Amino acid sequence: MIKNTLIIALVIVIIYLYYQKNTKTNVDSNFSELRKEFLEVVKINKTFARFCQQEIGGQDINEIRTKLNGRKLSELLEKLEDYETDVDTLTRKKNELEQDLLAQSNSYKSLVKEKEGIIKRLEKDKKDLQEFSKEELEKLKNTTSSSEPEQTDGEEAAHYYFASTSRRGRGGRKISSTRNSSASSSSEKNSSENE
Repeated sequence: MIKNTLIIALVIVIIYLYYQKNTKTNVDSNFSELRKEFLEVVKINKTFARFCQQEIGGQDINEIRTKLNGRKLSELLEKLEDYETDVDTLTRKKNELEQDLLAQSNSYKSLVKEKEGIIKRLEKDKKDLQEFSKEELEKLKNTTSSSEPEQTDGEEAAHYYFASTSRRGRGGRKISSTRNSSASSSSEKNSSENE
């Protein structure tokens, strides 16, 4: 019996060792699988941490949550797109307004130049008219003081027409009528002085 008991104990020990060896290999294989999964998770975590630090600007998830202020990243991206669209629209409007302002400025400058040209021309005409009236006054004084015969109406009209056309045709008729009236008034003065 002792012999049988020893054989049975020996078989039990062999079975025990066999199962323990199989369990150890299963544990080893499970351990290697778990180790691979763990290394993958660590790698993903490192990648995510680098992304958070470099792209989002936070050291960890809590800091990123604080920066997001309870909003989702997709919401922020939509607002950013809306903001960029608004900026583009405002930039286009600004450029259009600048072009419009430039066109108005150029138009105003050309208008100012045109008005300055008109003013210069009028000042020149005024100066020519003053010189002409001084010359005519001198002629009338010389005519009335000397006993020269006066010009006939035809000669006087030709003289006034020539003078008015030399000033680019501005106010020729007014000048001639004014001159005729001034000539008649000065001749009346001369006749009253002679009497």
